[in-house]
Amino acid sequence: MRKAVIFLLPLTLGAAHILIWNYDPLDRYYEPELSDSVDCSYWLKEAVSAHGHTYEVRNGKTLPADLDPYDCIIATLGFFRC
Repeated sequence: MRKAVIFLLPLTLGAAHILIWNYDPLDRYYEPELSDSVDCSYWLKEAVSAHGHTYEVRNGKTLPADLDPYDCIIATLGFFRC
């Protein structure tokens, strides 16, 4: 439990710089609230911004070689299609 608290400490103390890894940017779904289609990272970006954090979105199958500039990494891996 202590490791989880230490990991989240930068996010609770102030603005964090977050990497949102959008593995498959072609995964889109219809969002009735917006009357438009959005990708998997849309609501993550909205939540991160609403809490005063900055973010960078990386699309594709590879992460940046240097992850040091980021306080947190959030990965979207798509959704199951029937």
